[in-house]
Amino acid sequence: TLLHECNLYVRSLKAAAQRIMEDPELVDARIVIHPDRRPSGEHIRRYNLPTANEVGILIVKDTEDTEAPEDGDEPATSRDVVIQLRGGGYKRISKTHRSYDALEYVRGPTSFEALHTVDGVLCPSAKAACTALGLLQRDDHWRRCLAEAVQSRMPRALRHLLAVILIWGNPEDGSDLWCTFAEDLCEDLRFHHRDLSAEEITDLALRELQSMLTSMGGHSLPEYGLPAASVPPQVGPMQFDPVEQAEIREARLSMLTEEQIAVYESVTADLVAGSGGLHFLDAPAGTGKTFLLEVLLAFVRSRGELALAVAASGIAATLLPGGQTAHSTFKIPVRLLRSNKDVCAVGAQSKQAEVFRRVRLIVWDEISRPIRLESGHARFEQDRSQVQLEPAPTASWRQNASTKARAPRDSTLTAFFKLCRTDEFARGLVYTEVPSYFVWHHSEREWRRAKKGSRVEGHPGVVHNTNIARMYTVRGPTSFEALHTVDGVLCPSAKAACTALGLLQRDDHWRRCLAEAVQSRMPRALRHLLAVILIWGNPEDGSDLWCTFAEDLCEDLRFHHRDLSAEEITDLALRELQSMLTSMGGHSLPEYGLPAASVPPQVGPMQFDPVEQAEIREARLSMLTEEQIAVYESVTADLVAGSGGLHFLDAPAGTGKTFLLEVLLAFVRSRGELALAVAASGIAATLLPGGQTAHSTFKIPVRLLRSNKDVCAVGAQSKQAEVFRRVRLIVWDEISMTNRKDLESVDRCLRDVRKQDKPFGGVTLVCSGDFRQLLPVVVNGTRANSVMACVCRSSLWKLFKRHRLTRNIRLLCSSEPAMYQKFTELLMQ
Repeated sequence: TLLHECNLYVRSLKAAAQRIMEDPELVDARIVIHPDRRPSGEHIRRYNLPTANEVGILIVKDTEDTEAPEDGDEPATSRDVVIQLRGGGYKRISKTHRSYDALEYVRGPTSFEALHTVDGVLCPSAKAACTALGLLQRDDHWRRCLAEAVQSRMPRALRHLLAVILIWGNPEDGSDLWCTFAEDLCEDLRFHHRDLSAEEITDLALRELQSMLTSMGGHSLPEYGLPAASVPPQVGPMQFDPVEQAEIREARLSMLTEEQIAVYESVTADLVAGSGGLHFLDAPAGTGKTFLLEVLLAFVRSRGELALAVAASGIAATLLPGGQTAHSTFKIPVRLLRSNKDVCAVGAQSKQAEVFRRVRLIVWDEISRPIRLESGHARFEQDRSQVQLEPAPTASWRQNASTKARAPRDSTLTAFFKLCRTDEFARGLVYTEVPSYFVWHHSEREWRRAKKGSRVEGHPGVVHNTNIARMYTVRGPTSFEALHTVDGVLCPSAKAACTALGLLQRDDHWRRCLAEAVQSRMPRALRHLLAVILIWGNPEDGSDLWCTFAEDLCEDLRFHHRDLSAEEITDLALRELQSMLTSMGGHSLPEYGLPAASVPPQVGPMQFDPVEQAEIREARLSMLTEEQIAVYESVTADLVAGSGGLHFLDAPAGTGKTFLLEVLLAFVRSRGELALAVAASGIAATLLPGGQTAHSTFKIPVRLLRSNKDVCAVGAQSKQAEVFRRVRLIVWDEISMTNRKDLESVDRCLRDVRKQDKPFGGVTLVCSGDFRQLLPVVVNGTRANSVMACVCRSSLWKLFKRHRLTRNIRLLCSSEPAMYQKFTELLMQ
């Protein structure tokens, strides 16, 4: 009633909608609402499209779910509130959301002024009204957040965090947060600008904070309750006064040493000539490296040119004027495994690219940090001019490998062996007692008796190795053989010696690990876990673990190979376990105490006997229904013609889908050709002979946000690419659970690997699934997002031939035909 009274067009809209629904001739008609138009003379806020700050529809009546409706009233329903976000898009919120607080406690408002009025006092904004009503929580959680960040973050990171809180945290009093943490927020600026007053430092911090707010899409500082910066922040790295930089350069030139002057002249010569140049400064701590780099930066900036100062770490970057980390400046990709083809994420038309085109000098401090010495030295020798401020001792990594092999340097342990041969007192000590009476001289690589002769508490600090347990028990060893000797018997290894002495723990923890895994893991995953334990767990008796869990490790193989004997099943499991050990860099099974496999494991999916597959096909063909035979003939026709083809099998539960897919796989494999069986989940993959998950087979990238340009991680020269070139049939079960972008990435991969511009590279693809069951999972997505992620929304869907199975084979033997018919109809709806 309230809506009908306020908006005269509601009745016309309802009448038009009703007519469209009832008139068959208007089935294609659409109602178009122009939110920006309004009748002449009406208020601008009466008929416009509502935003997050405006009330679209407000139901005055209380509709709490806990209250029963009175006679004649409609049942209580929850409120459906949709707001328009500042950055675009819409979001549905509940009535407990803070954006709805101002409406929740105001009954029957007639204007925005009524929403902002509290106890007869008009508040300047809805936030102020909510604060006056006590609906907004205080800023204690933001204070705790900043207080914790002060302990571990740099001041610049603190300013960034404060900007994030101001924009998205919606604090009650931003000025109070600023005043509380002003000292910590300005700490680095006070260090770099010691000649500025406290007011100038504060203004400098406010200018940088304003710059951060602007880059994040925020507002000015006064809108958050903070004082305004006196000067607008400058954008980009050109924030240095040339006159001031010239004064710094002149003042510090006279303070340079001869070595530093040589470096300065070499670098400035390249800058003046404009020919570029690569320079590496080998400078130990305390040699004035940072001081020299500041002079070089001042030289370029005093000429009004651009110079970038970067460092490998945030701490080192704060010591350089205008310094930033290298990853932040160059947008270096952060990856666990780096590649020679990695590129920085800087677009050609971006602002950062424009900065790189104008830059004259780049100073990169601590460049040795992310580079391993073994490979970094050779890389830097190619093109650099090295200047060394002090004579540095020859590093061990510069020695020739053959020289080190002929005369290896003594470790603390081998030096202890030599000590025991000459010192009678040392023969009565175990390895860990040596630092109590002897001192380690690193340069001579030997132990020497402490001069005062008193105990020196400490630990040698040796690295872990396989002899560590024996070091604590053998007194005065003179060689590794002495460590391996127990009761006069030489053991083959340190592990065997420790086992003979009872120093090693038993394999009970590995048994418990496998016993827990049996409850939730598939047999193939159990075999993988056993391989990991054998390689890195170093169990005492690997054969005992195998014998204890042999039944569970072979469970899936017994299911897929019911015609094989127990010995053949065991041998098949051992072959697969050996294959896993080999792929992980392990050794042969006998080295871990397990029996050897009789036949070396085969590589790739071609592990099927054509004669056996032909027998399976012939035996099952007569068991197919008419619907299944139609699908079988359609797919085999494409396979025989070799033209490829896309097929989708719509098959609800119980219609014999898996049975039909096994026949199709047997048809291809009986001809000695290659067929791949994949599924969206591991459980579904185990039901197909030779089945694997689609992600494992095609190396589909696992990402939270998928892209239309994602490609599978299959190299053109890899073994998997060779499999894709030979494959004739791909069976993909439960495709209804697969995201359409994953299917499209597989299409791009097969086109590229097979060098054929046909759907899936000309391979015959048979997909099966049931869209009435599970749909693709979209994190934090709505039902519409899940529907749009289905493969039926892909551009490839129109190329599929669709087949349907309707006869429920599983319930044919049901004793209640009426119940069977009802259940079948329910599945097909």
